[in-house]
Amino acid sequence: MRTVHRGVENPNPRPGEPRLFTDSYTDNSPEEGGVYALVSRLPGAAGKGDFMTFLSNRSAGYVGALKWFTDPQFASMIAPKLADTSGKVATHYQVVLKIKFKDDVPTEITYVLGRQLT
Repeated sequence: MRTVHRGVENPNPRPGEPRLFTDSYTDNSPEEGGVYALVSRLPGAAGKGDFMTFLSNRSAGYVGALKWFTDPQFASMIAPKLADTSGKVATHYQVVLKIKFKDDVPTEITYVLGRQLT
């Protein structure tokens, strides 16, 4: 998955998933609406370590994503969604979150989709 001008692209959607998670703004106002954020945890260069990215088209999106992953209450909600059948959480993954905002402040954060990466 990757961020694009209008939201987050899902180039290989599974059945029932959209190809594009489209950002939206209320009443044509850029100060209120909903955006998607893409969080990726990937292997580091030359196979050493890992790194994470928090991407969105608006600051409210990546601020909301950072909050979700750094607040233990929210982080504990994501872990089971990224676990395999044995309960082990994937080391590398991508997560799509929807962040509603007002005046560029996140007001609601929702888990949308997660993918384990190999």
